[in-house]
Amino acid sequence: MAGKAYTSGWNYKSWRNGFYGDTPRKRWLRFCAARFTGIEVNGTFYRLQEKSTFKKWRDETPTGFPFAIKGHHYVTHNKSCST
Repeated sequence: MAGKAYTSGWNYKSWRNGFYGDTPRKRWLRFCAARFTGIEVNGTFYRLQEKSTFKKWRDETPTGFPFAIKGHHYVTHNKSCST
């Protein structure tokens, strides 16, 4: 039985030399998707993403590849609910 390995993000400059090696930055997501079984997206916590960005991520990963999308910090940390 194959194990599962997830990562929190893929766009870390500190991974450039050791993990990514010669892989061009524009191919980092595809590189990670070949080595991990899912990725948490941290960028959605800090800013809203364009619909085209999500489509690009989908197109660069295998069919059915799971992403865990973080909610925007305004909703998860700043917005208080009135009761």
